[in-house]
Amino acid sequence: MNTSLILLIILVLGLIGYVAGRMRSLSLAGGKLSALHSRPVYYGSYVAIWAVVPAFIILCVWLIAAPMFIDSLVRASFPENILSQGSATTELTLGTTQSMAGGIKLLTAEELTAVKSGTSNLREVLATKGIPLASEAEPFMIDAAEKLNGLSATSRILMTVTVLAVAILGALYAMRNVGLRFRARNQVERVILAGLVISSSIAILTTVGIVGSMLSEATRFFNMVPAHILLRDGLGSTLRRRR
Repeated sequence: MNTSLILLIILVLGLIGYVAGRMRSLSLAGGKLSALHSRPVYYGSYVAIWAVVPAFIILCVWLIAAPMFIDSLVRASFPENILSQGSATTELTLGTTQSMAGGIKLLTAEELTAVKSGTSNLREVLATKGIPLASEAEPFMIDAAEKLNGLSATSRILMTVTVLAVAILGALYAMRNVGLRFRARNQVERVILAGLVISSSIAILTTVGIVGSMLSEATRFFNMVPAHILLRDGLGSTLRRRR
C-alpha cells in the first residue's frame, strides 16, 4: 500500500471518528446541549485528532527512519573488501545496489533467473528497461538488491498495519473518553496551540538556518579572500575608472 493511500485511509478514519464522536456526545446528552461541557463539534474533533495525529506522526517517523535502517543492513551485507575501501566506495556501491533494486522489480522471473545464472548481463537488461547502471553488477550486488527489496516490502507491510492500527486504537481511546463533563474543547484547543507553536518554531528555525548558512559561506569566502584585499582592489578599480 503506497503512502498516499495510507494517508487517505487515515483521513477517512479521522472523518469517521469525527462523526462518531459528535453523535456519541449528542446521544449522551439526550438532545440537551446544555448537559455537555463542550459543543458536539469539539467532541468530534477530539476523536478525529486522536485518529489522525498519532498515526500521522508514526507514518512520518517510519518513512524517515526505515530507509536509513534498511540501508544500514544492506550496507553491512557488502563484502569486506568493499567496506575496507572507505565510505565513498561503500556509498557508491549502495547507490548502484538501490538502482538495481528498483530495476529488478521490473524483471520477469525468467529474466531474473537468466541474470543470476550468468547467461544475461544485468546492466544490459536493465538498460532496456530504461534504468542505466554506472558500473557492471557484481553477484553480491544482486543478492543485496534482492535483500533491499525484501526488507522494503516487509517494512511497508509493517508500516501499513502499525499506522492503521494506531489510527483505529486512537479513535477508540478517544471515544471512551467522550462524556457529558469531558473537557473536549480544552483538549482540542491544547492541540491547536501545540500545532501553532511547532509551526512557528519551524519557521523560526528555518530562518535561523538560512542566516547561519549565509554567514558560514560569507566567513568561508572572506577566509579565502581577505576583506582588505577586496577593498584595495575595489578602490584601485574605482580610481582607474575616474582617470
